[in-house]
Amino acid sequence: MRSAAPAFKEIVMTSITPAVMRAKQACDYLSMGRSLFYQMIADGYLPKGTPIRKHYVVWYTSDLDDFVRKHFKNHAQSAY
Repeated sequence: MRSAAPAFKEIVMTSITPAVMRAKQACDYLSMGRSLFYQMIADGYLPKGTPIRKHYVVWYTSDLDDFVRKHFKNHAQSAY
């Protein structure tokens, strides 16, 4: 005798944001090109990132989110 088919379960698609990102991922996350990304680091607007090993630097997503919050907070205040 066959068992009854399992009940339908709703599948919810979620987007998982990584805790750390490489430069290309960070650029995509912030919607900017690499040259602007590195220029903003050089100018002190963005953090320099954390070296994990030689030639491997990551940026914490929380640091990038802090930059966005600060940037848009300042931008919104100056717009009015």
